[in-house]
Amino acid sequence: MHSKSDRETEGIKRRYNRTALYYDWMDHMFSPALRKRVLAYAGGKVLEVGVGTGKNLMYYPPGCEVTGIDFSPAMLKKEHAAPNVAYLLLMYFNNYKY
Repeated sequence: MHSKSDRETEGIKRRYNRTALYYDWMDHMFSPALRKRVLAYAGGKVLEVGVGTGKNLMYYPPGCEVTGIDFSPAMLKKEHAAPNVAYLLLMYFNNYKY
């Protein structure tokens, strides 16, 4: 038997899988210039949780080793290729303790 939390997670995953088709169009509120300016501060190994379709990936500066994770297979299928991406992983990231 699945918990309420598991059912909610599956519902959210289904929603993101459906919106993957037009997610990039919806994500226009962050301009390329803003992405580039913000991500210019990144360096070394980077973990992007909820990478979605990977719209940020091309804006990481050289020298970054980016690992992107998302729990929506449809989002990852639309990933925008970028040279500094080390890994793209399909996984659920919840309740991580560090």
